[in-house]
Amino acid sequence: GELFQDLIESSTNNIKVDWVKNGEEVIKKIAIKNYDIILMDIEMPIKNGFLTSQEIRNYRDPNIKNIPIIAMTAHLVEDVLKRCYKSGMNDCISKPFQIEMLYKKIFETINSSVAPIKKSPTNKAKYLEIFKRTFREDYHQLLLAISDKDIKTIESKLHKMKGSSATMEFSIIAETLTRMESKKIVDLSEDLIILKEQFHKATNENLEI
Repeated sequence: GELFQDLIESSTNNIKVDWVKNGEEVIKKIAIKNYDIILMDIEMPIKNGFLTSQEIRNYRDPNIKNIPIIAMTAHLVEDVLKRCYKSGMNDCISKPFQIEMLYKKIFETINSSVAPIKKSPTNKAKYLEIFKRTFREDYHQLLLAISDKDIKTIESKLHKMKGSSATMEFSIIAETLTRMESKKIVDLSEDLIILKEQFHKATNENLEI
């Protein structure tokens, strides 16, 4: 649990994770705090993920009732999938998973969830703001790494930026970053110019502040 929490929080600067051990604790937490999404382990003790999800969907309060829920299970078979949807979950992911895959599911679920409360454009806007802020930060760290010829940081920054671009469905930006990743030489100056143009086209803002 701790490892999983660290993994999610360290992969981005903007996601805060609260970790609980069982279904009862989930119910207690959501009653006192607002959450954008719940990653629900199906195989929880005391009250499993299906029962906990059903209980949440039966709430009167729309802020609780409509929280998007992604199920996590080690056994992603058809029967489990059916039970996920039947108990009101939005999506399902099998353990172990890649962090990029989890992000993709989180973004997709928050942006396209069927509940009316989440059809609002504010979530999309909120995630675009997060994307722009972190992409800029990563870009500036990338420039420093390029000037220092720090290959390891260059690789990790390109990889992270590619992941967030793909998650936001900015596939053209992701393709440019993939190309940059595949270059073994450090001369990325032309690619950086292209990247700036593409960022501007996607967000109507400049990458350089």
